[in-house]
Amino acid sequence: MNFKPVRIASTVLLALLLLGVMTPLAIPSSAQRVDPSKVAIQLISFEEGVSFLVEASKFEELARVKWYGSDGTALSAKLLEDPTASRFTANVVWKNTITFTATDIAVRVYWTVKDRVGYSPDPYSFISYDCLWVLALAIAYAGGPEDVDKVADMIQKVLETYEGATGKIRLNEFGDRAGSDYAIFAPVMVGGKVEWRMVELYDFARDTIVKVEKDPFAERPATLPTALPKFSPPPKPAPTPVREITVGALYPLTGDLATFGKANVEALKIALEDVNKWFEENGYPWRFKLDIRDSETKPDTAKSLFRSLHGAGVRYFLGPMSSGELKELIADIGAGYKAVVISPSSTSPALAIKDTVFRFPPPDDFQGKVLNMLYKNDGVTHVIIVYRNDDWGKGLADFIKAYVKEFDITIVDTIPYDPKAPAFGALAETVRAKVRDLTVAPAPGISPALIAAIVVIVIVVAAIAYYLLRR
Repeated sequence: MNFKPVRIASTVLLALLLLGVMTPLAIPSSAQRVDPSKVAIQLISFEEGVSFLVEASKFEELARVKWYGSDGTALSAKLLEDPTASRFTANVVWKNTITFTATDIAVRVYWTVKDRVGYSPDPYSFISYDCLWVLALAIAYAGGPEDVDKVADMIQKVLETYEGATGKIRLNEFGDRAGSDYAIFAPVMVGGKVEWRMVELYDFARDTIVKVEKDPFAERPATLPTALPKFSPPPKPAPTPVREITVGALYPLTGDLATFGKANVEALKIALEDVNKWFEENGYPWRFKLDIRDSETKPDTAKSLFRSLHGAGVRYFLGPMSSGELKELIADIGAGYKAVVISPSSTSPALAIKDTVFRFPPPDDFQGKVLNMLYKNDGVTHVIIVYRNDDWGKGLADFIKAYVKEFDITIVDTIPYDPKAPAFGALAETVRAKVRDLTVAPAPGISPALIAAIVVIVIVVAAIAYYLLRR
């Protein structure tokens, strides 16, 4: 019996089997590529992030994914001033989270500040309003400004009954707000121009995100509310001459938070008018004066201003707005600079220590959870975090990552950037490459590896067949 044809056929079949095994390994696979609608870019920045958004708008791939911001950019006036960035964010529906309460007092502060600065103030302006009221009442409860530690102790006493622009304020053991609602704002096209609108709300009491049918600040009321905060009046001291108390206000009037700082200062001025009027009408012997200084959104400047005012006898401070700035003041207070400080917007969890520094927004562990809830609700499964490389930016990025397992989110990469970088083109290119790697399948066709495999198999088969045929 002649076995040569059988041997040849067997050899050819073996070659084809090898080819079948190697082909899937050599052909590019798109099975693990992620749908762009399930991918998000989380930008953690201050207003310098607008320059990054301009660069990002140049790439089609970055317009196909979802975008999220945070309290560092929510209601940014600088964004609306830039037509390229504002149109891009309106098209991708860029959602930004920030602590929020819509009380009658907040409505009055919002519209009054907007009239003065020409743009929508952020909700931290409402907190600034409350900061001055609570500080003034704490000084009154302490019987005057002389005992700084006693005034610090009275902060919690005041908050037992105080209900102001941001509703009730409950502090945790570190003097930070123990949770709140979060508004989700996004730039939207309204009448041919881009405006900020509240689109969703995180309900803290129910721990859920709800749709917002109407932004409570979208339309100006015919008459602004006149309500003042509610609280238990402090005990009245013995009649004494009226005394003026200086409060240092360290706010960024220039730098990366300039538009936020200017709006918050105007809210402080409204509070000052209300506080002094109430103290006068109710027979308390103290009036308050704001010494407003530009912290420039720079930690070193904030520290220098704090030391200068402290040297001049000031012991009570409002601000600064960023956690990097506040960190410097905390260090000085720990080193012996006795003072009470209330920040309306510092949220870095790294600054949660027991001292005479109070922070009236909740720390970023809450915001990290809310952002993950947003991802989940919006169908996002993969997130690329781009963050400002400072204590606040890294802290928020870390807390976003802390919740991803709970919401089944994959963090693809975390990309820090220098907020002082002269340009953001390279950063946008880096993010674009990450998105392409994640979402774009390689071009179809036979890969070089497959071609090489075919050549090798053909040679081997030919050699074996030649050997068998000779026998």
